[in-house]
Amino acid sequence: MICNNCGTANNEDAKFCKNCGNNLAQGETTQPEQTTQQAQQTQTQTQTQLEQHIQYVTPEKMPRVENYLVFSILVTLLCCLPLGIAAIIKSSQVDKELAIGNYEGALAASKQAKTFNLIGVISGGVFVLIWVVVTFILPLLLAFGL
Repeated sequence: MICNNCGTANNEDAKFCKNCGNNLAQGETTQPEQTTQQAQQTQTQTQTQLEQHIQYVTPEKMPRVENYLVFSILVTLLCCLPLGIAAIIKSSQVDKELAIGNYEGALAASKQAKTFNLIGVISGGVFVLIWVVVTFILPLLLAFGL
């Protein structure tokens, strides 16, 4: 029995097409040549449309994307643990996105890693400044009665 949808030859007692899953009991069989040609034309058109929308990027053409991994590790160890961990995660995503060819995703992850690092450094600096004031300056002011 020939499938009306894709033109695949199936067993005579088959209820469904082994290629596309179409119900074979719905209609009469058609000429396999015509259906096969239609299926090939449809497949060729679909493949052509997909190739028009896909843009392949070769590694040679891509500029380097900074992943900020070393900076992220230093922020984690020296400044702010939570933001440093988030930056490490984003830094690792940069390389993964580049490996699959998603250049825009790699740029976005790189930008996020840089942002987390900068916020971590600033918050770490603010924390150190507050600590210095509370630990050293405030006791001096209280000692002199100011």
